[in-house]
Amino acid sequence: MLPRTFRTRRKEAGGSGPDLSCRVERQSPVALVRLAGTLTVETAPAVRATLLQCLASQPELIVLDVSTLDTDDDIVLSVLPSMASHAAAWPGASLVLGAPGPQLSAALERMAVCRSVPVYPTVEQALASRVTGVPRRRASQVLKPVPRSLGKARSLVKRACAGWNVGTVTDRAQIVTTELVANALRHAGTPMELTVSLRQRYLHLSVRDDCRTAPRLGGSDDEFGVDGRGLKIVEALATGWGSTPTENGKVVWATLQLPGGNRR
Repeated sequence: MLPRTFRTRRKEAGGSGPDLSCRVERQSPVALVRLAGTLTVETAPAVRATLLQCLASQPELIVLDVSTLDTDDDIVLSVLPSMASHAAAWPGASLVLGAPGPQLSAALERMAVCRSVPVYPTVEQALASRVTGVPRRRASQVLKPVPRSLGKARSLVKRACAGWNVGTVTDRAQIVTTELVANALRHAGTPMELTVSLRQRYLHLSVRDDCRTAPRLGGSDDEFGVDGRGLKIVEALATGWGSTPTENGKVVWATLQLPGGNRR
């Protein structure tokens, strides 16, 4: 399907204002997104939406080619640290910028974006910044929307934790995974993909389904999961959790921090 281009246009009195295109040229393990045009308050949501779509494929690194990007207001650059924080939380990816022009570089400095988002002189250097030699461990399985998928999900998590020598989080990971899958069974009812991955100090758990409705906390216990615990227990046990929209549905994810760091 790649490359894909998303466009948005800013409306101004008396005509159309500058537009912005977001071209996705690759997605995993390194996503490359070329941003061209003007980043404004009106066009910033397009950047966020595009990056969320990239995160759904769980890359290790997202590179933004900003060589032809400018902005009409420094404050809108705050979308970049915000998305970098989101990517770090799940799926544990890094967001970097490549080839900013002189004016954009100055704006990035003024807004201190460089403190949280690495900036490289060229796109090639940004692409080469991916950490090599320590591959992210990853296991996934497609599950049917049937109750027995709960047991299959727990088994995958148990095998992954044992194989990666992170047994200290196995019980928590199995409980969280059970609730994520149960939530998809009850509220999506579509085939789903469970992914378990290990990166640095975090175990990442995610369930991708074909329902666009975002999960939420609230209401009675019976509203979530098959046994009344649901997403409330995910919130209690996970370091962080959330939902990321995809083209055809969503990914509901959770992260667990490893005691004492990642055991390699």
